[in-house]
Amino acid sequence: MDESLHIKYRPTTLDEVVGQDHITKSLGQLFKKTVPHAFLFTGNAGCGKTTLARIVAAELGCTSSVSGLLEVDAATNTGVDAMRTVADGLQYQPLGKNKNKFIVVDEAHMLSKSAWNSLLKIVEEPPAHVYWAFCTTEPAKVPKTIRTRTHAYELRDVRRNDLMDLLKNVSKEEGIKLDKKSLDIIAKESDGSPRQALVYLSMAAKCKDPEDVAILIGSAEGTAEAIDLCRMLISGSMSWSKVLPILNSMKEQNAESIRLMVVNYTAKVLLGTSDKKKAANLLAILDAFSEPCNTSEKMAPILLAIGSLLFE
Repeated sequence: MDESLHIKYRPTTLDEVVGQDHITKSLGQLFKKTVPHAFLFTGNAGCGKTTLARIVAAELGCTSSVSGLLEVDAATNTGVDAMRTVADGLQYQPLGKNKNKFIVVDEAHMLSKSAWNSLLKIVEEPPAHVYWAFCTTEPAKVPKTIRTRTHAYELRDVRRNDLMDLLKNVSKEEGIKLDKKSLDIIAKESDGSPRQALVYLSMAAKCKDPEDVAILIGSAEGTAEAIDLCRMLISGSMSWSKVLPILNSMKEQNAESIRLMVVNYTAKVLLGTSDKKKAANLLAILDAFSEPCNTSEKMAPILLAIGSLLFE
């Protein structure tokens, strides 16, 4: 399975875009006419702003740096000098077959006031071959002088049902065998973001039940190996020879994240049991993993916690 599902399944055409019909229909009609020279795509993180900008660019023949596509990360290029460098490079048409240049400015709200001012003239009076797309989660920070010169689109959070359809389709393509409840947990926790849904799907691909999916997604640092460790701890049949391979597979992971996974998993199971013997075992696990891990000690605190359960 490709670990970067959100990249592998990134839409490249309007038909592939999930949950933004109000925009894809409008753009589809626009492509039949004269395409505007400036776009503004707004909406929450992961809903498809940059993806739509790239689709518009592709419609104009700009699919890579070679064919005239330039992507600028405004979060790291906030100043006027960076934007002047971009603007100065737009005066002449590309030498290749495609004569257009398309500039995607991501995180556009991060640009300084002077950087915006340096772009005003070329956005207001762009050369015939120059097109812009500004993408931002904070449209109020884009100057009105720029906003009024763009074709603006506000992306919505994608509905849960649409995310479910996406997850089912990708799971089928990738051979991921998660049940409907697990997929629903992923869709719910993705907060309307197709990108986040596919990131979570990658994380949860090897989970065996919805409970594991919920716990794994609840910890951004969670891994399938941490789930295996939790299962072994709770099973009551743990041995050093059985747990050692799991610990070796986790030795590069953050120890505090592993501890939190164990604590959260164990607490969830404890709240669901009425068996006194099992509850006593679960409480012993919580006690062994109760102290936060010092990052400088790496895996030592995890080894000590497991040792206390096995050998004391």
